[in-house]
Amino acid sequence: MVLTSDQQQHWLAHVGEIRGESLGGRAAAMKFVSDYFAKAPHEALFAIYLDRSLKICDMACLGTGSIEGVKVRLAEVIERGSAVDSACFILAHNQPRGDPTPSQHDIRITRGIRRISEELDMPLLDHFIFAKGQIASVADL
Repeated sequence: MVLTSDQQQHWLAHVGEIRGESLGGRAAAMKFVSDYFAKAPHEALFAIYLDRSLKICDMACLGTGSIEGVKVRLAEVIERGSAVDSACFILAHNQPRGDPTPSQHDIRITRGIRRISEELDMPLLDHFIFAKGQIASVADL
């Protein structure tokens, strides 16, 4: 299920304010994800596109539902990033049930996206999962 235009407007309302904000390290990226997306009422998968200086170019909600249920083509993710001159990107999704522990599926999909995105010269830097004030990095696994 894709977000309605009202839902997408709600979640992307801060793009103008955050465009150019630096995510120069993992701690900054984790805080950004937590601050902007932790209160999402449904599971949602987001991409945060960064330039070569690790400043935010754009962000997008790629879909809602479980990460297994979000149908996203990597080509679309890369095309959107290319359109905003993104050098790399971060994925983030929330777990409203409250457990940020990555599933085996999360790990497998993230590794595949990372491998392919590096070959396409727009690497995936990390994939964060957040829930009830906790956050986990799939890259750590």
